[in-house]
Amino acid sequence: MSNQPTYICFEMLKVYERNSDHTSGIECSRKLLVYLQACGERAEECKITFHLAKLYELQNKFNEAKDLYKKALIATETGERKRKACCYERLGYAYKSLCKYDKAVECLNKALVIIKDIGNREDEANCYGNLGTLHQCLGEYSKAEESEKSSVAFIFSFLSFC
Repeated sequence: MSNQPTYICFEMLKVYERNSDHTSGIECSRKLLVYLQACGERAEECKITFHLAKLYELQNKFNEAKDLYKKALIATETGERKRKACCYERLGYAYKSLCKYDKAVECLNKALVIIKDIGNREDEANCYGNLGTLHQCLGEYSKAEESEKSSVAFIFSFLSFC
């Protein structure tokens, strides 16, 4: 975190989250966002927007979470590819929860492109597994099987390094 007030607020958010006080966490996040936007802190704004979306997701408010994940994507800077991939993954989860499976697949495919480029094998395996689940929801069983096989292959290749 770039300055002390931001750091303290972010630590308070963690306390609220540990205590499952999502309402206070949301209120604190919204106030912190106003401050960060006024200061022009785009990277910090992205982190807090992402965190706020997760809080809404924990409350099963998937439409609010979806909108915030979209804002977090816009706020990500080009150097933050891992965060951008994570935003796409969580946005896909929000769409899945809203039964918008095509949009969820689209988001996960965008995340997968970034994850492959970064070279994060574990996240790639997870993404393939999630895509498999979505393809099953869509009745696309051959695509589901293909995604699941890719996920398992990555898991086994990862385990062989251990």
